[in-house]
Amino acid sequence: MFLPDKTHALVVFHPVTLTNDSTEQFQELLRAVEKMHEKGILNGNVLFIHPNADDGQKLSIDLQSFCAKHKWAISFQSLPRHVFLSCLYYVNMLIGNSSSGIYEAPSMKKPSVNIGTRQKGRMRAKSVIDCDPKQELIEQAITLALNIDCKDVVNPYGCAQSAKKIVQILQSIPDFKSLIVKKFFELNFQSTL
Repeated sequence: MFLPDKTHALVVFHPVTLTNDSTEQFQELLRAVEKMHEKGILNGNVLFIHPNADDGQKLSIDLQSFCAKHKWAISFQSLPRHVFLSCLYYVNMLIGNSSSGIYEAPSMKKPSVNIGTRQKGRMRAKSVIDCDPKQELIEQAITLALNIDCKDVVNPYGCAQSAKKIVQILQSIPDFKSLIVKKFFELNFQSTL
């Protein structure tokens, strides 16, 4: 499935719950992948993982139709974690808007093309290439991803001392209430027992 002289990609795109244009964004992604395959840039297999359950039914239907049309496009409803990570290890890049492009891909020394705003606000390794969900911009990001060297990439999430660092940061915050986005109201309940 993964011939070493070919360029392979793993695509994971989920609905963007805060917008209503996920279908449009996904179509832009599919057009970009198709065009990159036609140009011979993505000349190996492109593995797609179906979107999560966040109102992703339309995306799954579009994906099934796309894969039926292209023998090099293979879709999976889902993959066990170890199989997913094995696939990520063997492909040349991850494309989409999944947190896997932010968390796992840098640890595997793989570039990721992060499309749109779904991962907005998260720290990124230098191997993460952000782009807007437009076909031409996705194509440019894929080309860039194939030309960057990720062997020295440091994953900001991948340190063995993460728990220790988290505790240190939390201990340095003088007022936790400033971190709370949700507002709570104290209720005074009187026990009647």
